[in-house]
Amino acid sequence: MRRIPPFDPTQISGCQLWLDANDTTTFTFSSSSNISKWNDKSIQGNNLLNTSSTYPTQSTTPAGYPCVYLSGSTCQMTSIANNTTTGNSSRTVIMVSQIASGGDSRFGTGPHSGSSPPSTYGFDLQSSVIYCPYVYTGSDVTAYGSPNTNMYSLYSYYNSNSSTVGGIVNFNLTASNSTTLNTSATPWYLGLRPDGGYSITAYVCEIIHYNSILSIGQQQQVEGYLAQKWGLRGNLPGGHVGLTSVIYPTIKPLFLTPMPYASAFTPSGIAGFGLWLDGSDPAGNGSIPSNGATVSTWVDKSGNGNSGTGTGTYSSSTSNISFNNTPYTLPTGTYISGSGSYTIFSIQSTNNPSGIEYFFAFGPISSGQHLSFPHASSPNPYLSWVGNDYNFTYSMTSGRSFIAVNSYNVLSNYKYGYINGSLDGSLAPSAGRNTSTSPNTLGIGPNGYALNGTLSEILIFSSFLTTPQQQQAEGYLAWKWGLQSYLPASHPYKSASPNTSNILNISRPATLANQYPTPITRSYAFITYTTTPGYLFFLDAGNPSSYSGSGSTWTDLAGSGLTTTLYGSPTYSSANGGYLSFVPGSSQYAQTSASLSLITTWTVEVWHYYNGTNSSGLPCILTEVWSSTPINFTIGSGTGTNTSLQAGYFNGAWYTTSSSYSLPSTGWYHIVGTYDGTNIKLYINNILTQTQTSSTTPGSSGLGIRLMRRWDLGDYWGGYLAIVRIYGRALQASEITQNYGASKARFGLS
Repeated sequence: MRRIPPFDPTQISGCQLWLDANDTTTFTFSSSSNISKWNDKSIQGNNLLNTSSTYPTQSTTPAGYPCVYLSGSTCQMTSIANNTTTGNSSRTVIMVSQIASGGDSRFGTGPHSGSSPPSTYGFDLQSSVIYCPYVYTGSDVTAYGSPNTNMYSLYSYYNSNSSTVGGIVNFNLTASNSTTLNTSATPWYLGLRPDGGYSITAYVCEIIHYNSILSIGQQQQVEGYLAQKWGLRGNLPGGHVGLTSVIYPTIKPLFLTPMPYASAFTPSGIAGFGLWLDGSDPAGNGSIPSNGATVSTWVDKSGNGNSGTGTGTYSSSTSNISFNNTPYTLPTGTYISGSGSYTIFSIQSTNNPSGIEYFFAFGPISSGQHLSFPHASSPNPYLSWVGNDYNFTYSMTSGRSFIAVNSYNVLSNYKYGYINGSLDGSLAPSAGRNTSTSPNTLGIGPNGYALNGTLSEILIFSSFLTTPQQQQAEGYLAWKWGLQSYLPASHPYKSASPNTSNILNISRPATLANQYPTPITRSYAFITYTTTPGYLFFLDAGNPSSYSGSGSTWTDLAGSGLTTTLYGSPTYSSANGGYLSFVPGSSQYAQTSASLSLITTWTVEVWHYYNGTNSSGLPCILTEVWSSTPINFTIGSGTGTNTSLQAGYFNGAWYTTSSSYSLPSTGWYHIVGTYDGTNIKLYINNILTQTQTSSTTPGSSGLGIRLMRRWDLGDYWGGYLAIVRIYGRALQASEITQNYGASKARFGLS
């Protein structure tokens, strides 16, 4: 059997808003069933908040479908963010709702006040007519007459190419005409009209908004999804894809009695699997040794023949191997040798948390270039590689097992350490590890430091696992060894195992809160930013593979192919995960070629240390996205003072848009400038410091990037530069918060 996943509106690009009453987890309640907040399921953060004395409530339609119930009176919700599709840009808005009784209520964007408001856009539901869409410009509306109290699918669009609005009610076109929409950026609203007039009693089931006109195929996909989800298939025309294909399947649970030891996951299901030592099955055939028996051969269950030889003992109470200066030797050339990516999972404990012990070591331990996972004179483990150690924050307790994941991504040249399902930190190696074929060892390391504790299970892969793969293996190990309570609440296998059961029937006490101090992130999480839509360009001095030394190059990690040339030999420091130091007046700056594709909306983001040494006098630039025409998007000094920051369009002599922000002192700053086509915003350390409407349009040719120097003149900005990111769209405040939170610990900010 194959489960067909339900259609997700965000699978179509440009989804700006998705409110789904079928997903009750999106509701925040003030009391009982009163909804104080309806969360947007798109990535845009356009959540709706109750803004009236009468709350909408969680309810069901007369046909039994979940909904948000508007009870008339002053009932209204308003989005916390302005509508991201503003001006005369194209848009598509879909709503499934049902009129309960009379009145007049709207979903849409304003502003709307007084008797002659500027144009609004959305839906207007009345007992005698439905306006789909509702476009208030004096006369431009599309109406559907004589509605009844059935459920309706309302679909409206505005095509900027033809200035045409149109409406589709229950999958049938009603009308279309020409109009011009308002250009202001305003919140969405639902319920009472913003001017305070009229109200309606209605059921609202789902709302979806796109910043484009959907193709016929996309339109039918959405229509089929809504029709099958909300009982509207009878309104679809013959031959519609919603009648011929399953888009929103109804899944009925299938109950099976699991067989003993049956599992939905084994490590061998992940590519690159190379070593599997299982303390509950040391012989690899299900034959369990007696308690205290010597296990002379610990069989590799991966099928690769990498079995270890030693003298550990089997413990029947914990189903694992006990070590007391009884290491195991693995075959020469075992799997982890070489210089490629890897991921290592291990379950272990120590009886000597204040001593020096090695859980395992890979490579010639006498060379100092092996990979090991020891703990030193404090009860904190660390990851060692060529003497380049990472100290974990996790504090070990005598006899307490934990899940460790050590991995290395050859593309980012970073190694990562996870404890019990949470990232504890990451670090760039100071040199390459050994590539020899010397034997590997378990339970002993350099200078003879041996383990006094247990090893329960070890899994090794010759690849850097994806997050879902890593979490699946973590879930398997956690439930198998009774450690599921140690996983963080956000882990997908915290409450459900990828296996059918805890096959060893092991239970362990939950960990104390002080066992898990707040993780310290010493560097960026490499995967975080490459998955953000609109991502164009990324420099990080903390990534050694991107930086080839002073006076040379700094390579983009986002895949654009741009190489940034460093001029004047800015100096490198490894502090704070790595940064470059630029001194103004010494012609130190960085620059790319003009090769980025044309974009008209922006985010420019930097991590910068201001040290008070910037040039005075004429404007100077911290970061600039430039074109051959003299109108470029910049962050820098528009007034020439040392502490001034602005974000805006620079036309060769001055800023035309935003007022300045004064940096209060020296230190690290997260600086973000955004432009959404209308507004320019400047964020400093996750705080919006200024917003201004732009009256200037950007240049229209190929784009390049210049750092620490104004493009057309020789004025320089000084200080340290660690991270630079460019996006081809304006990030939402929630995304800026995410980026700030992911790196702030690296720069010593709380």
